[in-house]
Amino acid sequence: MKHIFSLFILLTQAVWVSAQITLPFHQKVKALPDAFVKPAEDTRLSTQKPTTAAPWVVFSDRDDNYTTTTPGGSLVMKKLTFMEAFYVTEEKGGYVKLVKYNPGLLNGRKINNKKAQSAMVGSPAGNY
Repeated sequence: MKHIFSLFILLTQAVWVSAQITLPFHQKVKALPDAFVKPAEDTRLSTQKPTTAAPWVVFSDRDDNYTTTTPGGSLVMKKLTFMEAFYVTEEKGGYVKLVKYNPGLLNGRKINNKKAQSAMVGSPAGNY
């Protein structure tokens, strides 16, 4: 009985400690598409994987660009200023998911700051 009680206490402590551990953040910035390495007038995004490892950085092309909380949504999340920079983390349905640009934010293409996750915004893919 003493061994069972000790085992129960040990397992309870292990569960309690594992509940306190924060899991690693695995958000990555998308690679720059090949079509944008040397863009031309008829540049189109392809479905092929990029051959460059450079992070995909986009800029607001005017003042008062707005972002939404969801693709195609009407709820404005943030208004952008001219030439405000962002990393692209996801591309889906004509929209891109953005993270505010910060040169020290990346380790390779991996985001190493959990707080950056809350800075994600959606923007129409045609407006980058």
